[in-house]
Amino acid sequence: MTAKYDDSYFDALTRLAYDPPPITCPGLTVSVIRIRPPGAFPEILVEDQLYPVIGVTATGWLSTAQLGWCQYIGDPAPLPQITRACNLAQQELIKEGDKLKAAIARYAARDDASTDTASRYTHAGARP
Repeated sequence: MTAKYDDSYFDALTRLAYDPPPITCPGLTVSVIRIRPPGAFPEILVEDQLYPVIGVTATGWLSTAQLGWCQYIGDPAPLPQITRACNLAQQELIKEGDKLKAAIARYAARDDASTDTASRYTHAGARP
C-alpha cells in the first residue's frame, strides 16, 4: 500500500510552522490556485505539474509540497477560502503523528535551524 502523503507534505507543514517566507527574494510566483473538494489540499500548476498547497500565510505566501515557498500574486479575495481548505486538509497530516515528528526532527537537524529562534532577537528571548 502506498502512503497517501509523502515526506514533502510533512516538511511543508513544518516549514509553515517554523520558517518565515523568503520575502526579500520571492523566487517562484503563481497567480492561480485550484480549490479541491473538502479535505483535499488546494493545488498550484507549475510547468504542467500540480503541487499541493499545504498552507498559506495572511500575505499570500504558499508552503507547498516539493516546491517550498511560493508567492501567490493573484486576486487576494479567495485567500480565506484557500486558508480554510488548507486547514481542513492539514488535520489529516496532524493525525499521522510519527511522520510529523520525523519532519520536525529533519527540520531540527538542518544546518540553518536554530534550537531557539526567539533568543536570536534579544537577550531575554523576546522579539523586539
